Amino acid sequence: MGKILAVMSAALLCALVFLASFSSAASQGQRSQYVNVGISYGSAAVSSCMVAAEDGLMLVQAVPGGMEEVLRLPECKQLTVKTENRNIVAIDSLGAVVYEAFDLGTCIASLSAGEGGAVKFNGKPFRGALRFSPLGNGAMNVVNYIEMDDYLCGVIGAEMGHASPIEALKAQAVAARSFALCNLGKHKEEGFDFCTGVHCQVYEGQAGEHDRTTQAVDETAGLVLTYGGKPAAGYFFKNSGGHTQSGEEVWGGDAPWLVGVKDEYSPDCEWSYSMTFQEIRSKLEAAGYKVGKVQSVSIVGRSASGAAARLEIKGASGTATLAGENVRAVFGSGNVKSMMFYLGGSENTQTSGALPNPALSDGKSAVFPKGSDDVYVIGADMAAEKKKLSELYAFDSGLSFKLAGSKQAEPQKLESVSKEPVVFNGSGYGHGVGMPQDSAVAMAEQGFTYEEILKYYFKNIKIQ
Repeated sequence: MGKILAVMSAALLCALVFLASFSSAASQGQRSQYVNVGISYGSAAVSSCMVAAEDGLMLVQAVPGGMEEVLRLPECKQLTVKTENRNIVAIDSLGAVVYEAFDLGTCIASLSAGEGGAVKFNGKPFRGALRFSPLGNGAMNVVNYIEMDDYLCGVIGAEMGHASPIEALKAQAVAARSFALCNLGKHKEEGFDFCTGVHCQVYEGQAGEHDRTTQAVDETAGLVLTYGGKPAAGYFFKNSGGHTQSGEEVWGGDAPWLVGVKDEYSPDCEWSYSMTFQEIRSKLEAAGYKVGKVQSVSIVGRSASGAAARLEIKGASGTATLAGENVRAVFGSGNVKSMMFYLGGSENTQTSGALPNPALSDGKSAVFPKGSDDVYVIGADMAAEKKKLSELYAFDSGLSFKLAGSKQAEPQKLESVSKEPVVFNGSGYGHGVGMPQDSAVAMAEQGFTYEEILKYYFKNIKIQ
């Protein structure tokens, strides 16, 4: 059979057809939505791989909304797919070339793909089909061409865990479907829609499926978030630390449903991360910032929710200012787990003798003396530092803050550390925008439905 798609990839065709038909889907019947997931690409691209299915294999052509059969191979349980002279060929167990006319839409699937059968790539099962595209270096990308909800079945458990309450899993399914719909073609330069990691959504193929996560996908089939009649991206993350973040403040742009909300259901998620000045300098240089020997690290702005918005690092030969999520990108998102943090360090000097006008604290509240504006603040290391009461900020367990002694405007610098180590003390985990998964679980455990969970964290949306 001749090539059906010679120029445009199946991924882009699917995206265009779906977006064109979204508004009329209710009257015409919903066409199956297929997506392309890169499972081996870039530095992980392969020159040869094993493709197998217990019930036999077939070659199919990816077309908008499905697959068309090209060649049935019922006796062929296993094929070696490899690159030869910048072409892709399929070879059977006897060494015979079975097919060599692969184009951008030609895929290999299980004979039972229509009934949910999986095809294995190097031993790992995937529903749908496998597509291959040659690279100039003799390797090839491997892409899973799969129906949207089958894809989500391999996402939900990896992102939330199948043991979560069913209403939380259903909220995750709707959010993940909405995110996928609004981010089709996120990896179009590589020739597919999504990767399998946190850059898009964690995807584990059929191996990541579970009856409970499949139930969540099935019971919300086709449902997405909408705002103003259009699909709305359902961003999610692990833990809010007490307050979610505005999408505009974190990434910019205009997404009115992604506003920061005080999170009444957030479980505790406290963390601490320490770095020396040299470690900070090394991470900055790796990211392209040249400041020389680090002299101080300061928070110079906070968002309305209390999250650190800008971090200033002064060095002997320059100053770097990191805004929003760029802080986590430079220092590591697994190290600085969220932007809900304050700075600590060893810059305070130990003071001996009686302290005038002490601030007494039981760890939850503080009593400030009347009279002088001067107070001494005692840190966790028992070092004391003289401060002006009118310049102090008090943080509660959710890291929201306010002036302790006056109603003055927020100062330009909220915290600064000039001696190492620099300690990031924070709560929460993730970018902070959208639905916190830990809170979704907590709400579901308290009896909230998935609709109530989603409408708590996404404002003025509809579920359609």
